[in-house]
Amino acid sequence: MSDLGPSAKNSLAHILIVDDEESILRFLEYSFAAQGYRVTRATSGLDGIAKAKSEDPDLIILDVMMPDISGLEVCDHLRADAKTRFMPIIMLSAAGQVDDRVSGLRSGADDYVTKPANMDELMARVTALLNRTRRMQSQADSSKRGKVIGFIGAKGGVGTTTTVLNLGTLLALRGKPVTAIELHAEFGSFYRQFGRSDDENLSDLMALDPALLTARTISARLSLAQSGLKVLCGPRSHEELAELDDERVLKIIDETAQMTEYLLLDLPHSANPANAAACKGCDLIIVITSNEPDSIQSAKSMLDVLKSWGIVGNMVGIAHVTRTALGDSMPLREIARTLGHEIVGTVPFAGDLCAASYNKGVQLVQFQPGHLVTSNLNEMLDRITAETLTGLRF
Repeated sequence: MSDLGPSAKNSLAHILIVDDEESILRFLEYSFAAQGYRVTRATSGLDGIAKAKSEDPDLIILDVMMPDISGLEVCDHLRADAKTRFMPIIMLSAAGQVDDRVSGLRSGADDYVTKPANMDELMARVTALLNRTRRMQSQADSSKRGKVIGFIGAKGGVGTTTTVLNLGTLLALRGKPVTAIELHAEFGSFYRQFGRSDDENLSDLMALDPALLTARTISARLSLAQSGLKVLCGPRSHEELAELDDERVLKIIDETAQMTEYLLLDLPHSANPANAAACKGCDLIIVITSNEPDSIQSAKSMLDVLKSWGIVGNMVGIAHVTRTALGDSMPLREIARTLGHEIVGTVPFAGDLCAASYNKGVQLVQFQPGHLVTSNLNEMLDRITAETLTGLRF
């Protein structure tokens, strides 16, 4: 038996053991559990594939010789699936020939141990592989965190989602890695343009233990737009409504920000703890208002909430979206003075254009790249991605 005692690290590590021999399963489960690991068992190759996807283990110990499909086939399947592609795998088999080892490693295994396995050796290999994976994750975590920009509508229907998706599309078209997340507990609208009926979304992440909210589990639930923009959709139906909590929200933001250069958050107009956590996790908040007086007043109320959270000054900007063809009821200079913040961009009325681009299944900036709306959004993007936030000059 290994002389490694239980540790805090081991207690957080989850191992999936896939073997069709009950005696081996029992022995390995007991041995690893005694060292502080959490263990899940699978008794066949197909069972192993299913549990790798549903349980999201930190490491898999995989027997090669099984009656339904071989461990090599299991490994091929896992490496072909985005959700399981990077899971560390140790092959375990009675076959000890060089060709068998080569086949196992070529199928995507990270290591190969022959039966009967010496437990000290197997424990050491598991520890080494987990440590290597943690070091790689730590290096990724210590790399430059992407810029996180949150967008909050003064009220519903002011164009927050449209603004987020078009700015995200422009970033992607500029060749920038960018992800947009719809952080809403209630019905979202991202999925209408990006999500398939079988896509997992924010609700699935909210159901996971916070320890399982990793770059891998989040990446597996992102949808990819034609432009290159990645999106995490909000709930699509009442069955999927998610209760957001601050711990999970912060973990999702932090993990995703490590994977991208820009993270855009479509946030609700809310003062709840989860939204407070999301806003505090942003580098910049853009409050979007329309030209109606009640929208401007609602924006002022949201700005007061942000101020109570310590989000003030250059951490906040205003985007003005014209929602009707009647023009502005208040000059932009007066809106900026009333709200006490810089206006970083304006979006002119383009109702018919928005509808046409939606019907085409693309964003407005792709549908009409030469339009005034696209030009204004590009200018807004330049301002909010600059090192120092600057507003429009009137």
